[in-house]
Amino acid sequence: MRTVATFESGKFNLTEHKDYFINEGCYGDDLGKWLISQLRAAGAETDSEPGQEDFGWYVNYTIGSQPFCAVIGNVGGEFWFVAVERATGFLGSVFGGRNRNVPESGVMQLHQLLSSSPDVKNLKWHHWEKFKKGGENAFSSGSSKPNAP
Repeated sequence: MRTVATFESGKFNLTEHKDYFINEGCYGDDLGKWLISQLRAAGAETDSEPGQEDFGWYVNYTIGSQPFCAVIGNVGGEFWFVAVERATGFLGSVFGGRNRNVPESGVMQLHQLLSSSPDVKNLKWHHWEKFKKGGENAFSSGSSKPNAP
């Protein structure tokens, strides 16, 4: 299953640095808030606000009883990415469990939200390992569906 979405959008801030950003260019807080509102409207439980890391932002959400984490970032001011991970806790994270066997329900929920938004353009889904290796070139490959081979 492809678990990393990339897309273009003019809706979210890529130019205005906020005082609360951990690092320069740590954009994505407004995308995180938008995801929270969309996930809640679809019936998911979410954090009240997006969390911030040094690389970007994240949103924890639950579909049924399965917890997920949507990791949000921007590559070169050109495109956004949202990586769907399993919420595994500290030890699971240390041993790489966040990106293995991600349940389809969490990915498909984000696919539905992103693909139905008029503000999201050129949505593509990627396998985590290929995206991680591809960096800025990752946007040129991918599939429009997360469950493509």
